Amino acid sequence: MKKLYTEERWKKYCRQRQRSEEKRGKRRKEYNKRRRQELAGLSRQRRLARKARRRYTTVLAPRSFSFIDNTEEMVSFLGKFRDAQRKKNVFIDLSGVATLSADAIPVLLSEIAKFQTTPIRGNAPEDPKLAAVLGESGFYDYVHASQPPPKRGRGRIRRRESHVVDGSIAKELIAFATSTLYGAPRRWHGVYRTLLECMSNTIDHASPVGTQRETWWVMTFCEAGQSKADFTFVDTGVGIFQSVKMDLLKRALRAFGVTDNTSILREILHGEMQSRTGVPYRGKGLPGVYKVLERGVLSRLVIVANDVYADVSKDDFRILDKPFKGTFLYWEVAEDLNGKDISERSERIH
Repeated sequence: MKKLYTEERWKKYCRQRQRSEEKRGKRRKEYNKRRRQELAGLSRQRRLARKARRRYTTVLAPRSFSFIDNTEEMVSFLGKFRDAQRKKNVFIDLSGVATLSADAIPVLLSEIAKFQTTPIRGNAPEDPKLAAVLGESGFYDYVHASQPPPKRGRGRIRRRESHVVDGSIAKELIAFATSTLYGAPRRWHGVYRTLLECMSNTIDHASPVGTQRETWWVMTFCEAGQSKADFTFVDTGVGIFQSVKMDLLKRALRAFGVTDNTSILREILHGEMQSRTGVPYRGKGLPGVYKVLERGVLSRLVIVANDVYADVSKDDFRILDKPFKGTFLYWEVAEDLNGKDISERSERIH
């Protein structure tokens, strides 16, 4: 064997192999150098997102992460998230978000909670102000953070799964919002009724069979520098227009030429459903919320259900290109309206 490896052809082979190894090592060093230079210019959030692409399916969040102001893109984003989790582990990339409103946070949480068996990771926005909004909202009470999350400051989120209208949660959120705005808790009867009506509406419409428990999420957030409180309510059911209890009402309205869901929502809000169709409608839920808006207690009201988007306070009703599975309600209580709200008499929810 010793003689074999001393032959000229084997010496030539060894020299060629050595040169190949040297070239390969040089290319590897150059690649690692370029990679270090690229990563040096990236934030930690970008590095995490880049690393996650190898083992996770990355879902890029819209730059405008707002469900009330960018509904179409948000619904599309949620659809991509659901599709991705069926195939592989999912990484939610929020690093490129340029604007973030707190109303989108419980919507995102409601989707994440549906897929408890699928590994889901993510990052925070690069903008420190937006990352602070995410941290102060209470988001990290429901997801695990690799680093110590910011302390909660101006928001609180609650989740419930039951058939019970829970007044204690409504009182807790109102006490938190008023304490944040004024330094001490106050009574907001109109907001209290609105929260209870949303819970009641979930019981009536969320489940496709009327007996299944559906999860709902509720949040209040007081943005820094603004003298108002925002409330968001999300249920994860089938939505208003896909529920069993709505089918009879929709069939009756078709006799009057009302087939568009935006028109049906207007009928519901104005309490005209029973008078036009003769079909009993208890008047709870959305009609009750609309009454609170009419009294001036709420300064803005947005409803998204199935294929309908409605900024009710601006009379902006339109059909979405892609439907949202569930029901979303958002309302604002401005500081200059609070005196009117506090003076109201509390109404009993039957």
